[in-house]
Amino acid sequence: MANFPKSAAAALEALAGEPKWMRYKEVKLALLRHQHTPKALLLPLAKTVTDHDLRMLLRHPALPLFSRHLIHRILEERFCVMTAQKPAAAHETVHRTDEPAPPDTAPDPPESDTNPTQE
Repeated sequence: MANFPKSAAAALEALAGEPKWMRYKEVKLALLRHQHTPKALLLPLAKTVTDHDLRMLLRHPALPLFSRHLIHRILEERFCVMTAQKPAAAHETVHRTDEPAPPDTAPDPPESDTNPTQE
């Protein structure tokens, strides 16, 4: 039913309200792709789908614009939450600029006052 383009919004809402159907990933994805799925159902539905599946949905050419924006927002929120929970040392390398540069291992050749070609 969720794969048929002419399904009524009420029928899709009834489908989304059935826990036995919401166990199936394919049903959730079909509801997110469907143009007549009520907008009020999209957010709670999209939050139950994995990041991978949301990214795959974004590749679908007929994904409704509202769903597309919603999925982008959810992925951004998840990414921000994931990076905020990691300690800084785990994902960032801190470079200090106030430390002196390490010394060269080879000494500079001595400068002479005489030019070797002038003898």
